[in-house]
Amino acid sequence: MEIPFGARIFPLCDAFDAMTQNRPYRSAMPLDPAFERVREGSGTQFWSDAVDAFLSIPYDDIEAIARLKKRGP
Repeated sequence: MEIPFGARIFPLCDAFDAMTQNRPYRSAMPLDPAFERVREGSGTQFWSDAVDAFLSIPYDDIEAIARLKKRGP
């Protein structure tokens, strides 16, 4: 049985969001260490194709999205 495409991508997205957002029990991690954790998890914790695709997104775009999320709705 093949793992559905979305199920391969979601863990990476969820983990990166969790690392880079404030939680009641800890502050958000800066983007650079979060990217490093994603790289370290490639092929083990995260699907390597998803990591490659995620890391191909320009850093400035990820940074802009993070700023928008911090502002809230």
